[in-house]
Amino acid sequence: MSEVSRDRRRMSLGLPLCWLCVVSLASLGCDSGPEMAPARGTVSVKGTTLTHGKVLFEPVGGGEIAVGEIDEDGSFVLTTFEVGDGALVGEHTVGITQRSDDAAERGEKPHNFGSAPGAFQVESGEENVFTIDVDLEKGWQLRENR
Repeated sequence: MSEVSRDRRRMSLGLPLCWLCVVSLASLGCDSGPEMAPARGTVSVKGTTLTHGKVLFEPVGGGEIAVGEIDEDGSFVLTTFEVGDGALVGEHTVGITQRSDDAAERGEKPHNFGSAPGAFQVESGEENVFTIDVDLEKGWQLRENR
């Protein structure tokens, strides 16, 4: 077998193997990760808008916690991996805290409202909008607007 024939044979075997490696490596980056859905809402305490704090959605079955900063109008948008990407699809325990620096500015003690009884459901394929009202004496009230 001549050297030219041997080189052609190596190239004919090497090119498909090279493409196989490229395709395999490219598919490694295609993992879409856990299923996510956009989620936002508003928070009030006994009917009064909570103007500062954080909302935490913790997946019941484990996974990354979604966090939303409560704005002055009481609204929040959940973030898990990237700003505003929402929360993992499924059931969540929800916690709400009031930021201590904001409470101190208003002469108040910071407050941790604890976790909501039961689970909040983040649904796949739709915008999840939660209206949460906290009354520690009567329990949490939740209205899910979809």
